[in-house]
Amino acid sequence: MVNRKRAYTSHFLLMAVLTTVALAAVNYLAMQHRARLDLTADRRFTLSEGTQRLFESLTEPVQVTYYVDEEPPPKRVNLERDVRDKLQELASASNGKLKFSIERISLADAKEKREELEKRNIHPTVDLLTTGGDDAARAKGFQGYYSTAEVKYGLAEPVVIRDIRNLVDKLDESTENRVDTLEFDICFAVLQMRSRGAKVPLKRLVRVLREPLMVRFWVSEQMPAANPKLGETIEQALRTLVEESGGNFKFEREVVSWGRVLVDRGEALPFVNRTQEDTVDPRDPTRKGARHYYSVLQIVHAGRMNFVWDFSGETTTDAVLTKMEPFVHELTRPRTKLGMVLPPAPPNRRSQPGQVPQTDYTPLFNFVQQNLGYETEWVDLLGQRRIPRDLSCLVVFEPNRLSERELYEIDRYLAEGGHVVMFCQGWEAKLRTVGRVPSANLALTKTPMHRHFEDWARNLGIEFDQTLLIDRGGKLAPYREHSRTGAIELIPASVPLAAVVEPGDINGQSVYGRGLGGLPLPFVVRIKPDDAKIAAAGLERQDIIALKNDIYRFIPANPAFPELPLNMNLNSPAEVESDPDATPGEKIRLHRLGEPALVATALRGQFTSFWTGDRKVPAWETQPGLAPPEDPLAGQPAPELKPRPGSLILYSSAGSLNIEYLYGYNLDEVRNALIPIGLTMFRNAADVAIYGEDFVRLRVRTGVAPRITGEVSEGRRLWWMLVCIAGMPLALTAWGVGRALVRARQRQEYEAALGSGGQS
Repeated sequence: MVNRKRAYTSHFLLMAVLTTVALAAVNYLAMQHRARLDLTADRRFTLSEGTQRLFESLTEPVQVTYYVDEEPPPKRVNLERDVRDKLQELASASNGKLKFSIERISLADAKEKREELEKRNIHPTVDLLTTGGDDAARAKGFQGYYSTAEVKYGLAEPVVIRDIRNLVDKLDESTENRVDTLEFDICFAVLQMRSRGAKVPLKRLVRVLREPLMVRFWVSEQMPAANPKLGETIEQALRTLVEESGGNFKFEREVVSWGRVLVDRGEALPFVNRTQEDTVDPRDPTRKGARHYYSVLQIVHAGRMNFVWDFSGETTTDAVLTKMEPFVHELTRPRTKLGMVLPPAPPNRRSQPGQVPQTDYTPLFNFVQQNLGYETEWVDLLGQRRIPRDLSCLVVFEPNRLSERELYEIDRYLAEGGHVVMFCQGWEAKLRTVGRVPSANLALTKTPMHRHFEDWARNLGIEFDQTLLIDRGGKLAPYREHSRTGAIELIPASVPLAAVVEPGDINGQSVYGRGLGGLPLPFVVRIKPDDAKIAAAGLERQDIIALKNDIYRFIPANPAFPELPLNMNLNSPAEVESDPDATPGEKIRLHRLGEPALVATALRGQFTSFWTGDRKVPAWETQPGLAPPEDPLAGQPAPELKPRPGSLILYSSAGSLNIEYLYGYNLDEVRNALIPIGLTMFRNAADVAIYGEDFVRLRVRTGVAPRITGEVSEGRRLWWMLVCIAGMPLALTAWGVGRALVRARQRQEYEAALGSGGQS
């Protein structure tokens, strides 16, 4: 019996030792080969397929250097580990395209290298120190530490990602750069650097282009007396490029005879060089006088074209190549710039020619240009008379107000493979009342919808129904601005003036609709697509937003002077008709729609220019106070284009980005919902054109910080550490002791039973 007990005890001790050794080995292997299991619903901590596709497309390696404090605050004790894990995950997925290093900065290094680090935009991160829990936290000071990543790619200027934090408490949720957004931040940095890059010299550029560069060179027989060899100099420069390109550069030379107006093969040149000196007809020296002369290059690459003119000052081939270089770069560089076309300013806000017009959309333009990191350009169509061809996306506000020639230029850009976003506006109203009692009715104004815009849109299979839509669950109210204090006071109104996008209104398959739940659409109208026309044009349509809940069309009492009653009883059958099939009575102001109202859609494909066949190029309108512009293209057949795939995104409300309407909400709604969601709508459209759909999906997925844990005290942290280290051995020991006690008791009962049996 004693031997059996000893054998059992030895067996138990051996099993305990083997189990402890096995656990130690598993723990060691886990430390050497880290792995994580992502159990979040949106796979927030799993690398996206878009990131992997980005790595596959890179032609040069990415180097990430993470600068971290050698002695971080207790709150950030796991920061370096978390960042290292994320970088290791990215490096493993990149197939060698991404490499990283970690550089710890001690207190002594921070003092010695501070100036050098600041030159590289590496500054300490500052945490707000608080006392108490999340809900009752009080500030007690600040603490600084280093946590910055520097990303390098190719020859571009490195991008610095500052103030990287891990999620520890509630304050960290609102920070911009976090460990869970590091994947997005690094991808964004690489995309920025890849798009900017370093400018390649022209002779080298023509050798590495994937598609050949074609040039048509128009030159007059006569040249200016001040530069008689100009034509020969330009031709020699072009021949130099032919020799350097290895067959990747070609040009055609076309001579323009004396006095000829150059309209050939349907292509009228928009620019001509002028000289104040006499030019001589080489065939008849007696013919002299100030004349036009031509020395113009038309550069074509990948379906996009540009013109170079005014070579009057270039006397050498190098000078000609220098003149050409920025125009070639504009055509061949990746489209990364964002262009904006703003509507004309009202008469009381007229700006000087060449200055950004002061409209209600100008604050958005300034904010995007200064804060969102886009390379943004105001496209002055009336002043520049062209759209730059290096734009990745052209955003047009209220295109229904544009002149026909402005719309023609946008149409050409779209047909060349451009990406255009149009925010149309069907109605508008002055919501502000200054220093007086507000009216019971709100005067409405139909936004001009020019005939040429309607015809252009119908040609694509799109029609804007200018019936005002009212959402009973919407928001936006008139407001009163006090004349003395300038304070804003919302005026109570029962009729909401802006529909609100519900999650069910968004097409989940469209990347343009990501993150738009709660978006307000002031004075929205309906888009009516003609699927037959869209299909005939070879285009594909993908709807973005279709309003479905309690949407009504507004019926004004006097269509000539429409007014919206602000205190309408939305539950009164006398004013609101809820049956979409019923004929509304004379006093009905709101009639429910019987189908979803499409308010945002996207068209993709090869867009054929509207100005073909018998349609001639429209003339530019004369600006107030200026002489009529020279316009040799006006009235001529439009130059032929080879259509390339592009996209057109249409919204039937621009008011979400109109600062005038933001005052119709309380301050918390503006800060926490309207501006962020409105910018998300804008950024979705811009980012798809610049960086691709994968980028938008990644940005939206990492846009909101998940809550990991609340504040953890030092005592609780120590307790959980002891549980993790000693918990399993203690549990095994307790299990073994318990099992031994149970077996001993069973044995005693067994022996007692045997004894009682023998006595009987």
